[in-house]
Amino acid sequence: MCNGRVSFSKIQLGLEQNSFCGQPATTALPQKKDCTDFGLLNSMTCCFCDAIETLNHLLFECTGTKAIWQYVLDWLQIHHVPLRWNEEMRWMMARSKGKGSNLAILKCAFTETVYETWMYRNKYSFGNHIVSSTIGPKIVDIVIYRCWMNHKLRQHIAKLMMP
Repeated sequence: MCNGRVSFSKIQLGLEQNSFCGQPATTALPQKKDCTDFGLLNSMTCCFCDAIETLNHLLFECTGTKAIWQYVLDWLQIHHVPLRWNEEMRWMMARSKGKGSNLAILKCAFTETVYETWMYRNKYSFGNHIVSSTIGPKIVDIVIYRCWMNHKLRQHIAKLMMP
């Protein structure tokens, strides 16, 4: 943590597709306030509800996206209720000490969930109305694919895939 900000680089997620993960999310992910300041959007209201969109709201508080996190956490068999961005980053850093297959899968799932939630918001904001219930399964499929490519993670992924 530096200057009150927690950065993804402390967790060392290392997924090229999600290049924003090396920066503090408050600067890497443009929020509706930024988009309205540049004239790209007319409103700072969340596209899923009537609240003002902030990073915390979008990723952890909004009724339109909260179910995505819960779906992924349930699949990982982790009993955790997401809080605010900084608390989640502290939670991830506390769980990220050491090595292990479950940790690698959790890091991948966390990164993919942030990325896909952000992409879902962007697509929805610009008129591509996607059903939110498809996002959680999509994230799980991506995590399975990415982690299956690592032979050390296959056994743990196989366990998660069993009902």
